[in-house]
Amino acid sequence: MHIRKMKKEDYGELIELWERAGLDYKQCGRDSREHILKELRANPDLFLVAEQDGKIVGSVLATYGGRKGWLNRVAVDPEFQGKGLGKKLCLKVESVLRKRGCMIFAMQIHNSNKRSKEMAKGLGYEERKDIIYFRKKDNDDF
Repeated sequence: MHIRKMKKEDYGELIELWERAGLDYKQCGRDSREHILKELRANPDLFLVAEQDGKIVGSVLATYGGRKGWLNRVAVDPEFQGKGLGKKLCLKVESVLRKRGCMIFAMQIHNSNKRSKEMAKGLGYEERKDIIYFRKKDNDDF
C-alpha cells in the first residue's frame, strides 16, 4: 500500500473509487474534472490517494483556509475498508496541514455513515451537536 499525492491523471480512477465506496458526488460541479484539477493545482500536497498494485483504493482531499483544515472525500474501496486505510490517509494529510500551521481539523460526515463517524472518533475528532450547519449555494452542483 502506497500513499502519494494525487496526479491529474488519477481523476477518472478517483471517481471510480468514490462510486465503489458509495460516496455521493457532484460530477457536474465541485467534483467535476475541471474543479478538482483547479484545486489540485493550487494545493497539490493536500490531495492524497492510496494505491495498491497500481489501483487507487483510497482518497482524502483536504482544504485549508488559514484557520481550519477540512478533510473531504475520505473514501476507501470496500475491499480495503475496516483495515485502517482511512485513518492512515487522514493522519497523513493532517501532518501536511500541520506543516502549514493548521491546528484545527474538521470533517463533515452524514449522520447515517456510522463507519466514518467511528473512524473520526478513533482519530480524536469530537462530534459536535451544539453547532447547526447552515449553507448557501449559488449552484446545486456545488
